[in-house]
Amino acid sequence: MDVSLEQQSLLEIIQDAGRALSSKSTLPVLNGLLLEAEKDVLTAYSTDLEIAIKSQTKASIKKSGKVVVFGNLLVDLVKNLEQGKISLVLDLNKNKLIIKSNQSQFEINTLPVADYPPFPEIEEGKSLKITNNELTEALRQVAISISRDETRPTLTGLYLNLEKEKTRVVATDSYRLSVKEIKTAPRGPEGSLLMPRRAIEELSKILPKGGEAKVTFSDKQVAVESAGRVFISRLIGGAYPNFEQLLPQKHEVEVLIDKENLLQATKRMALVSPSTPVYLQIKGDTLTVSNRSTDVGSGREKIQIKKAPKNLEVAFNSRYLIEGLSVIGDQEITLQLTDSFQPGLIRGTKTKDYLYLIMPVRLN
Repeated sequence: MDVSLEQQSLLEIIQDAGRALSSKSTLPVLNGLLLEAEKDVLTAYSTDLEIAIKSQTKASIKKSGKVVVFGNLLVDLVKNLEQGKISLVLDLNKNKLIIKSNQSQFEINTLPVADYPPFPEIEEGKSLKITNNELTEALRQVAISISRDETRPTLTGLYLNLEKEKTRVVATDSYRLSVKEIKTAPRGPEGSLLMPRRAIEELSKILPKGGEAKVTFSDKQVAVESAGRVFISRLIGGAYPNFEQLLPQKHEVEVLIDKENLLQATKRMALVSPSTPVYLQIKGDTLTVSNRSTDVGSGREKIQIKKAPKNLEVAFNSRYLIEGLSVIGDQEITLQLTDSFQPGLIRGTKTKDYLYLIMPVRLN
């Protein structure tokens, strides 16, 4: 193999593919990145047998070939090289990859190509197209509610429910619920899939800005293709809970609030004691945000609101409230409440495609 390309181009594909590198596997070869040079394209592959990523870029190929090198080492090395041309030459006699950049030269040990698992084929299934920006935004807004409790595997994933003209992206950890609705092409595919949390975290990092992604899913696999990148993940089995049953059908109080005012007030109150809930007290045209701890002290802050139809006090986990507010892009939000024991519902006033439900903390 004999390849020449720009440092930035090489760095992009190995960083993207490197997100599937295994950190726990006992197979040394899964710590490696597979580089394949063919025609005028250099492709980087990586997998941990749960997710697999392929990323491609144009390159000057003098000699085709394949090589597997330790992925983290290659990424760190290329990241610290100067911008400009880089050459990659495989020395088969020494089993080393020679990397040259300006006045720098490195000889990196290689791993057996024959031991590297083949990149999975994209299984036949249903597919839809979605803009990268819409998909990235949906993952960002909803992923905050994915559970980390491995005893409930279905809650550790992101649920996609595809209907004829929309896709709903859902996550819940039983303490909060995030739902994002994306409009899709009329007569689109119907079905559902449950993607693992790690797949979501890595996919959101490699999706390019702008452009479109093709999402193909079968019973056990999902594949996302966009701009020379292919991302494949296994799916979580099992039935996702009926999240629609969690959504309140009515509310007693609806408050319009400047999102940033409530967000910053909650952050300040959380400084008093992150482990104790923040209290929201609605009284007339005032919303009071407060926190109190017997060990530290207390704090309170008042926010002007449009006069509410009734007084109400509710307590929320401060981190959950902060995370929910942080992913809403609207300047103004609505907070819908029923009483101190029922969940609160937060939405933007302009963008109606996202909702965040948060369970209250029982008041003492």
